[in-house]
Amino acid sequence: MNREHIKQDELRINDTLFYLCVFVTLVAVGVTLFRFFGYGRTGVVSMNAFYIGVIAIYALHKEAMRWILDGTEVSTHRHGEKFVYFWIIVVAILFLINFVSGGAYPGDREGAILTDTSLMALEVGAFFLIARIAKIARICKS
Repeated sequence: MNREHIKQDELRINDTLFYLCVFVTLVAVGVTLFRFFGYGRTGVVSMNAFYIGVIAIYALHKEAMRWILDGTEVSTHRHGEKFVYFWIIVVAILFLINFVSGGAYPGDREGAILTDTSLMALEVGAFFLIARIAKIARICKS
């Protein structure tokens, strides 16, 4: 296998991982909203650990490509900060709904869903920050 073939394979894998992250993000938001608004009230569990794992796999693969493939620009049209912004907005809206409604939604009377979702948003932000630091370190190393 030559270097160019490896590079193309890794770029394809990275594209697939990105689209999986988008899909899992949409599912995670759906589950979060379902839990928050209390629909069903049974059997709906948090998927935070799974979601963070998927984000971690994508971020680590992308950073490994940058370091191993020696400067290969990886999917420059993708911006990880959009995942961070998205989760911050979702959490802020849920806090606002909770405040305005006086905690009326049965799915989050104890605040556990808001806490879980806030932590997940912060974890996504931490992955983004670590990836940015690694990218800057890589650029400075060159």
